[in-house]
Amino acid sequence: MEKIFLGLEVMIIGFCITMLFLSFLYLILVGFSHLNRILPATVRTKTTKQLNACPTQAAAEKTSPTELIAVISASISSYLHKSPQEIAVISVLPQRTTLRSEWVAAGRNNLLAKGHYHFLRRKERKS
Repeated sequence: MEKIFLGLEVMIIGFCITMLFLSFLYLILVGFSHLNRILPATVRTKTTKQLNACPTQAAAEKTSPTELIAVISASISSYLHKSPQEIAVISVLPQRTTLRSEWVAAGRNNLLAKGHYHFLRRKERKS
């Protein structure tokens, strides 16, 4: 009987310590969320700038896809400090084939075989 009371005492002490620690963590999170609400507001007021108007959608429609590809590749080449001739532009459109990959077919067949095996095992147990 003494061991039961000792076990209950250890359990209650552990539970109390856990709850105190969790409440302490909760207070830390509440404090940080309160600071997060206060500090960014002061930073935003200092760094607010007037932005120029963005180009309209009509300007974006006038560009052709080849011009868009040229602009993107030029920006990437300038970012990488390489000449535009060093960058290869390739098409990455997915290939539409009616045949599935052999790996996909093998994986599906494996799953179906396992499912059928488990179905037969359950059927044997019932009978």
